[in-house]
Amino acid sequence: MSDQGVTSLGDGGEDGTALEGRIRERAHHLWELEGRQEGRDEEYWHRAEEQLQSDAQAAYPPSASRGHRTS
Repeated sequence: MSDQGVTSLGDGGEDGTALEGRIRERAHHLWELEGRQEGRDEEYWHRAEEQLQSDAQAAYPPSASRGHRTS
């Protein structure tokens, strides 16, 4: 799989190398799930980035969505 630009995913505090490794693992998993089709590396890479971004957003919802609670 070719190296792609690595984007920051949330406030995970990861360096680029760790983040790239997570994206690579997720892309590889997607590739295996879909029958190891050749020539779609960029598609799997982008899908993996999107999934990890979505996971990061779900783990860290914006503070405005929490609302203000009073007793």
